[in-house]
Amino acid sequence: MPSAKDRRFLRRAVQVTFRVRDAEDPAQGDLLFDAVDLSQGGAFLRSDLLFDAGQELGVTFELPDPERSVNVRARVAWATRADHKGAPGMGISFVDLAGPDREAIAAFVKKWR
Repeated sequence: MPSAKDRRFLRRAVQVTFRVRDAEDPAQGDLLFDAVDLSQGGAFLRSDLLFDAGQELGVTFELPDPERSVNVRARVAWATRADHKGAPGMGISFVDLAGPDREAIAAFVKKWR
């Protein structure tokens, strides 16, 4: 998990629901996760259900402002169980985020920071 100074992108606390599916087996269906922070590079999804680090995911979420649906491939960067340092969940990094989606996320993060 990168420290705040090591992050490439500005991030902000959010309450956005992510629809997540295993990219290798999408027939298993979507799972819903609450994202608690978001940047152009990825997000932190709070959950006790964790995918393995390195696992490829299909991710869809709605940005409230500007209103936009984002559909992107992501990779689990790291996962952590609940402990005294924080909530359980996983950090995901976006793999192939389209330019317009990247710009919309940047505008959202900057506006509501």
